Amino acid sequence: MVTALCQRTVALGWILFAQLLYGSCASAADLIIESSAVPLSPYLQQQVVYTIHLYRKSHLQLGYFLTPEVPEVLIRAAAPSPPVIVTREGDEYELLEQRYLLFPQRSGKIELPAPVFSSRHLFVRGEPLTLDVQPPSSGEHANSWIVAEDLQLNEEWNAPDSPWRVGDPLERRITVQATGMTAAQLPEINALSQPGLRLQNLPGELHEEVTDNGLRSSRVTRLRLIAERSGEWELAPVRIRWWNSNNNSAVVNVLPGRRLTIVEALSQTESVEISAPVADPPISGEWTDAEHWRAPGIATVASLLSLPMIWLAYRLQLFPRLTQYAFRLHLCLRLLLACLRQSPSEIRVILQRGVELHSGRRGAFSLISLARQMERPETAEVLLKLDATLYSASKDKQWRCRGTTRHLLSTLNRPPGKASERKTIDLPPLWRAQSTRDRRE
Repeated sequence: MVTALCQRTVALGWILFAQLLYGSCASAADLIIESSAVPLSPYLQQQVVYTIHLYRKSHLQLGYFLTPEVPEVLIRAAAPSPPVIVTREGDEYELLEQRYLLFPQRSGKIELPAPVFSSRHLFVRGEPLTLDVQPPSSGEHANSWIVAEDLQLNEEWNAPDSPWRVGDPLERRITVQATGMTAAQLPEINALSQPGLRLQNLPGELHEEVTDNGLRSSRVTRLRLIAERSGEWELAPVRIRWWNSNNNSAVVNVLPGRRLTIVEALSQTESVEISAPVADPPISGEWTDAEHWRAPGIATVASLLSLPMIWLAYRLQLFPRLTQYAFRLHLCLRLLLACLRQSPSEIRVILQRGVELHSGRRGAFSLISLARQMERPETAEVLLKLDATLYSASKDKQWRCRGTTRHLLSTLNRPPGKASERKTIDLPPLWRAQSTRDRRE
């Protein structure tokens, strides 16, 4: 009997191995991988959309695209496109696409490696591509070469109301936005100080976002201007020359100049007259003894009259209740703000604080145990969804507070009930003492 069982086990193992080997070969044969690059002859630093196309017969043929690594090329990965059903040469396939945005940093021939899609049981390789990168267009200086599909230049001022006076900080924010460029490639705005007008460079900002049209980048330059004397200053226009890759032409964006008029700062007398409060009119005559003691006497009588009210509030234990009510209101406001920020981790902490407020002590806390104590199934479902968003292994998890706020507020304001006694034991005991009868046996 044992020999027959071993023979069946060995036979089953060989069958599984054969199926695995045959399935891997068949799966690899059913895969088609291709790649494309647009444009194939880009300019130096121009955006190239590199797309890998994978055709598979079954969605069970799982794997990953190998991210290309190309020397002297900046790479930005875009989000993968959802699979679609297509027909190729009379056969039906499921098409997967993965885009990468490439930015070559040198001119000449650059070879892109063959696209690869692989997993534990699958491996398929395509054909490599070659980019013919062109140098900057004739007549354009290499050090100031900027190539993009679109570029915008604008500014805004953060300053006090006019008239501007000596010593007022005037902040100028100049923003350069472009499509088809990285944020690091956007030009920096350099301004020079003038006699009597001090210039300070504040920390700038860089932003990047991968969109359907390509990489959208922006650079924010912050300048603070402080006039040291009154007068007028002319700010020179800001010009950016760039190459439009859509129509292969040079474009110049101009930010107009501006005249600054600064007046004298307020004198000390004027500032005192403006900011000093109006004093009460003097009281004629001298105070009598009764008037001298009137204010302290009123304060003393008011304090004595308030003592019975304070004693009554203490006897009725109103102070802890008011404190608890104020803290609960504070938690409600924090919960609403956390819902606006779509922050599940912050919501969990606030719910834990609410449970501690109702129970009066701290202890182990979990959203699953709290959900089991809820009377309404809808509220329990919201808490379980919040726990799954925080701790599940799903890659496509995202918390949205829409439709859940009232359930969360209800959980926060109502004390949780007792856990169900029918709850199954999650973990068995580590050991159990044997009875005298068991030890004898």
